[in-house]
Amino acid sequence: MGRDENFFDLGGNSLLLVAAQTAVNKALGCELGVVDLFTHPTVRALARHLSAQGTAAPAAPDAASGPAPDAPAPAHSGLERAKQQAERQRAARSARRSAQQRKDRRHG
Repeated sequence: MGRDENFFDLGGNSLLLVAAQTAVNKALGCELGVVDLFTHPTVRALARHLSAQGTAAPAAPDAASGPAPDAPAPAHSGLERAKQQAERQRAARSARRSAQQRKDRRHG
């Protein structure tokens, strides 16, 4: 998910948004509301909103240096799980449409 990609354009829905809300609140130790996520559906907009509230996000590791050698492997975040679920839902819808189209051709 890029900084300027809209959560909903990527297949996000209100149920996934609640999962993302929980993940953000847990990761940042804040009390971000669902309305905040609806209002700020991109990473960039949400970061600006959190910055304006004074909620500091953990610093990202420097891409050149990579993670610290003794750093644990990152666990799947709620946002990552939400993205994966949205991708699975899109694939399932596409498969259903293809199956329906094949059925229509056979009977048409």
